[in-house]
Amino acid sequence: MTTVIIPETIIDGTGVLPLRGNAVRIDEGTITSVGPKSEIMKNLPKGAEIIDASGHTLIPGLIDAHVHVTCPPTTSGYIPLSDQGSVKERIDFAVRAAQSALAKGVTTQRDCGCPDMLSLTLRDLIAKGIVTGPRIIACGTAVTTTAGHGHWIGVTADSPHEISSCIHKLYQSGADFIKIMASGGDMTPGSNRRAQQYSDAEFEAAVKDAHRLSMPVVAHCNATDAIRQAAQFGADTIAHCNWLGAEDGTIKFDKDIAKLILDNGTYLDLNIAGTLNSYVTGDGFAMRSDFGFANRWELHADLRAKGAKIMLTSDEFGDQTSQFPSLVARVIAETGLNPTEAIFRSTALPAFALNISRETGSIIPGKNADLVLLEGDLLSDSQSLTRATTVWKRGTIFTSGNEARP
Repeated sequence: MTTVIIPETIIDGTGVLPLRGNAVRIDEGTITSVGPKSEIMKNLPKGAEIIDASGHTLIPGLIDAHVHVTCPPTTSGYIPLSDQGSVKERIDFAVRAAQSALAKGVTTQRDCGCPDMLSLTLRDLIAKGIVTGPRIIACGTAVTTTAGHGHWIGVTADSPHEISSCIHKLYQSGADFIKIMASGGDMTPGSNRRAQQYSDAEFEAAVKDAHRLSMPVVAHCNATDAIRQAAQFGADTIAHCNWLGAEDGTIKFDKDIAKLILDNGTYLDLNIAGTLNSYVTGDGFAMRSDFGFANRWELHADLRAKGAKIMLTSDEFGDQTSQFPSLVARVIAETGLNPTEAIFRSTALPAFALNISRETGSIIPGKNADLVLLEGDLLSDSQSLTRATTVWKRGTIFTSGNEARP
């Protein structure tokens, strides 16, 4: 099956200038050519589908590199597993949540931890075609300390031996990467988000063990001390990167650590959810007024200017993961971020971080046709990102539920 899409504008995900007057050809689920409409329309096979998408913007499928899709949404954090329903109920919920995200244009999600490693089950159901949904890359569950941050969605380990044992069990279970809680967090009672959870020796051993098994490491880091630890010992992605000092209400941005992040090529996962909404943390620190997303974005301005690999992610739970496009739209509106750069930071860049850049993340010949058609001109209207009219995953149009048509 050959399909040609002729949009008003193409933002291809690479960060280059948008294309106008161009078209995209898809053959058997793969992008085969991108170029001037007049050239693409030559020598088409009989029966080729031509989609006139005048007044629309075509972008790569969005990649949200930080979700918890099998966890129910919460503003308070800890939810006892006994209150989350049966395994079947939670899987059914996760399938609906994943499909809702796909319908909004999210074609890939990296799940950063859930109870019972259900994200691995969801990943496999989707990969086998049993249900429809975004491509899922999953850690299964996070590694944390006893009563540490996210213990309710993680496995606990308090010594180098226990950490190594957890990593090996996750590897044997088929996890795609290791998520380790390097600092405390907002959503776990008694957790100190301004302090490291592991010693340097424990963290270094964890990264070495994971890398020996060819598993990337994502480190949850609110505290500056944890950011230093993750950068120093080779974590592949630093999640949150909030630069919190040890004293309540303080920010401690460290230029030496920032240079280490740049030198190492560490990916930063700058989550949007929560920091665009008003809430006050347990230590009385008002994230919205004192350190909302716009402030965090500005804090990283020098790093961005020097080429730091800063991704836009959601860190949403359950069916709220479908809000990723609207969150990116708000970032564009509230920070003045160029839409072309915003798409790069939520498509091509995370594709590199997730080691799937050969398959997806940009509108380039040879890659999967993971595409989203948006009503309107994204360059002048950020809300266009919330108006997906057609979503393709590997060249198949997603409709609803488990149904898709070739």
